[in-house]
Amino acid sequence: METLAAARAAFAARPWTQADDGFVAARQETPLDADDLNALAEASWWLGHIDESVVAREEAYRRYLETPDRRRAAMRAFEIAYAYFLRGNGEVGGGWLSRAQRLLADEPDCPEQGYLLYFAVETSLGGGEETMIKARRVQDIGRRHADRNLVAAGMVAEGRVLIKVGRAREGLALLDEGMLEASAEDMSPNWAGNIYCHLMAACDELGDIRRAAAWTQSTAEWCDRMGPAVLFKGICQVHRAQVMQIRGAWTQAQDEAERVCQDVAHIHVGTVAEGRYQIGESRRLRGDLAGAKDAYLKGSPAGP
Repeated sequence: METLAAARAAFAARPWTQADDGFVAARQETPLDADDLNALAEASWWLGHIDESVVAREEAYRRYLETPDRRRAAMRAFEIAYAYFLRGNGEVGGGWLSRAQRLLADEPDCPEQGYLLYFAVETSLGGGEETMIKARRVQDIGRRHADRNLVAAGMVAEGRVLIKVGRAREGLALLDEGMLEASAEDMSPNWAGNIYCHLMAACDELGDIRRAAAWTQSTAEWCDRMGPAVLFKGICQVHRAQVMQIRGAWTQAQDEAERVCQDVAHIHVGTVAEGRYQIGESRRLRGDLAGAKDAYLKGSPAGP
């Protein structure tokens, strides 16, 4: 039990390698309960061990169903779905998302429903007024249940929609407020990372280099505090490459983007595609048109 207690303490303090190693060692001594399996999945995810994370999350999902705790089982299904969507496997991701929706269909108003609604918002940011209404509903659910993650994520999503419909000043105000929320100590690390990613993406859309540089630096510092943070660090590097490129540091931008493509190839196909595009842009600006075309093709969903 000492091994398990140490793993739990490490997980709470967020040295992910220590937590991951601890839970792996502890399960050699005694079966892990659903919460410990979920913690193992989380630690593995932060280290970039996605296959191991999904396996542990699936086991936690089954344990919660046995309890039965439908709401926690639904959240594990949602997290598994998210991992598959990030990797470009929409069929499996969609199956897990349907499981989460089914588990929550007869539940009373709860924060887990807010997370599923947020996913619908995040995947339809160009949806205008309809998406904006959903983003505000996410915030309302968060406020009703004192869930800071939902309030902040819904706020940032609303800000991104406002920017896309041409109301940039209002949207940026919400994004700035969302950044303050993300930096709070009691924010879930995963959701803080999600918010930082949206902040950087919005700056890229607007071409706001000053704000992009500032938010990218804030994200990099946050990633350093969070340990490996493989996915979020990769997304941050893509945006840092974009800033470098605009400022004329084309070689450095290409080097940064190439590191991203290598580091997150097994996690997030979208980030790799963005990295390939940045490589292509850097090559194009240096006159390497054949190399640029090759990078663009590799970054395309239909490419090699």
